[in-house]
Amino acid sequence: MAALLLGIIPAACLSDIPLDPCFAQMSCGAGAGYLAAAGAAGELAEGGSAGDQTPSAGSANAPSGALGGLAGAGGTSGSGAVAGGGGDTVCHTCAFSRLELPNPCGSDPYSTELAVFGGVAPYSWSVTASGGTWNVMPKTTSADHSPTTLTGTAAGVTDITVKVIDSKGYQAERLYSVTPRTSCYFAYVAKDVNGPKLALGDPMLGIDATAHVTHNQAVYDFQFSSNGRFLAYRYGESPVHPHGAHLALLDLSTMQDQALPFAEDSVDAYAWSPDSKVLAVAFNASGVSELSGVRLASASGNTQVTPLTSVVANDPIESKLIWVDTRFVTFFSATTPDLFVPPGQSSVFYASLSPSATAFDSPMAIEDFAYDAGFVATAAPGGLFVTSPDDGKSEYNAVILDGSYVVDHGTNVVDPAGRFSAAVVNKTLTLFHAAEKPLPGTLPFETSGRDSFSNCPKLLTWAKGRERIACVATVTQASTSTSWGDIRIFDAGSATPFEIMPSHVNGACIKNAQGVPLASQCSASEYDYDETTSAGQPRLLSPSGAWLAFQTGAQSGALGALYWANLGTMPVNGTTMVNLSRKFTTQITNTGSPVALAFSPSERYLLSQNGNELGFHLLSAAANGGGDFTITVNPGFPAAAPCSEDFTTAPTRWCGGANNNPLFTWSPDRAFDDVAYRVGDNLEIVELARGSLSSPHRFAASLCDATCSGQYAFQPPNP
Repeated sequence: MAALLLGIIPAACLSDIPLDPCFAQMSCGAGAGYLAAAGAAGELAEGGSAGDQTPSAGSANAPSGALGGLAGAGGTSGSGAVAGGGGDTVCHTCAFSRLELPNPCGSDPYSTELAVFGGVAPYSWSVTASGGTWNVMPKTTSADHSPTTLTGTAAGVTDITVKVIDSKGYQAERLYSVTPRTSCYFAYVAKDVNGPKLALGDPMLGIDATAHVTHNQAVYDFQFSSNGRFLAYRYGESPVHPHGAHLALLDLSTMQDQALPFAEDSVDAYAWSPDSKVLAVAFNASGVSELSGVRLASASGNTQVTPLTSVVANDPIESKLIWVDTRFVTFFSATTPDLFVPPGQSSVFYASLSPSATAFDSPMAIEDFAYDAGFVATAAPGGLFVTSPDDGKSEYNAVILDGSYVVDHGTNVVDPAGRFSAAVVNKTLTLFHAAEKPLPGTLPFETSGRDSFSNCPKLLTWAKGRERIACVATVTQASTSTSWGDIRIFDAGSATPFEIMPSHVNGACIKNAQGVPLASQCSASEYDYDETTSAGQPRLLSPSGAWLAFQTGAQSGALGALYWANLGTMPVNGTTMVNLSRKFTTQITNTGSPVALAFSPSERYLLSQNGNELGFHLLSAAANGGGDFTITVNPGFPAAAPCSEDFTTAPTRWCGGANNNPLFTWSPDRAFDDVAYRVGDNLEIVELARGSLSSPHRFAASLCDATCSGQYAFQPPNP
């Protein structure tokens, strides 16, 4: 078991590891977990033995192999109970049922089960902790008191020492540490014999909270509020109302569920404001499209839900709702009696929320302009970007109180944060503000250098949380007849000079004029990556810009390589070199095999999907290996087209974009590296930070068809 913990071995697979059936029924509860054996014994001290204690089988429920060796005087056990103090009072044969305790949910009352094996029954238990109030209560149904329930309330990070004494007076103890979680719940929609259902629970504590979803009939989809306190879901799906007829709201702090009445025939769309204070709702009543919602406020520990006054949308709401800041809601409409819109096209409309947040104003068109079907819209500061593959361009739609306007950004790559766009012109990176109306002859906001050492022949990717851009150049040196690929990092922003200079990722593989590495092959510390080899290959900057990951050989039918580099210590706009952190060989993937990269929110791990394998990589692991783990799942991933180098023709598949794969998702809680992924008709969750790849939390979740969304998500952190 220890060999499967992170950092112990270079790779570990789950395909051959037996799992307790309780995981499939979400019934493991607090009692599930690892068996903590007493482990390797310490060396015997000179001049004496560990004592004359006779090992006992202990509880009849003790599994084989649970007993550890005898510890020497003053020695400590391996991964089990502490053994020390001379050995004459220590229960060397005792083993606890858990290596670790599940982490509690905030300051909620905590309960989990423990058991002891070995020693001589019956047992007595006690507990001490560094904070909070804790208690252990042996199971009254067990005559030998070997199982017990640990209860308490955590107060921040808490160290808990559990002690057990057997009937002979021998004792064992174990130190646990728990960290309260701010993201506790996991929700998913799955098919059911009686129609799609919404499942909700705390997978780490084995708590099923689905019973609190009181309108759980034919659920189509759901949305957590951004502060993690609420969950809204559509229910009443039917052939007449394919996305659901009604909307319900569950308060996760009180577990109170209520239907939200709007006199609706169907709920067409809904969306939380970024501050979670308003839930905007588009619905249809007697053939009329209306915009309304509810306002939420806390009072005396309770949540007040106040309906907004509905307003008619003369141009029907025919898309999802997108918030712009906390003042506006935008949507698209193709049925536009107020505008002349050609068939098959849609226009953007916006509605402002009144200062008192009692109603939305009547929706208005941003501009008399229409987009071809297949466009992609994303929220941006002060507006939204609309990218139309058919039109081959992106436009920033500004939403302001005294009017609105559109800025044409052509075929530029759009900043994932929505503040800029960028294009490469004559191998020079040029950046433009999203909201500025360009005038004839207007210079770009910033450019890269223009010489061959500081320019940007090819834009690779853009960080979401900061204005950091990665580029690559193929460098040739005529005097030595050599060439290599050079990865360059640019930091944009108003505090930088007009011309921004790059830092460089060290470790390029140097080749001769024939393209052959000078050392016959590229070493494990070098990257073979240039303008040609990067084409059609996924690459990604972490949201903070501290890490760059890039891949070669994807969907080529040959072995590939995954690289990453730590940019965290790189100065802004310096000309320094940062070293490549790691090169990892990836499995062969053919055309159509899904390939994706995704950083964990903590940026401690990188997930790489290659066909039917999910690889987890500890970014801080040593350059010579370690911290890499692979899960082979059943062939259930759908075929995927290669990523696109042209942003405007395929914005959701752009090679430098964030993962849009619906087959796995990270928990947004940065303190824990939890990831959920689909395996056929099951969902599995692993806790990477705790090395639980060997025991994923597994839930039956039949694949959805058109009757439900099939989505699954972790609750956002709820402070």
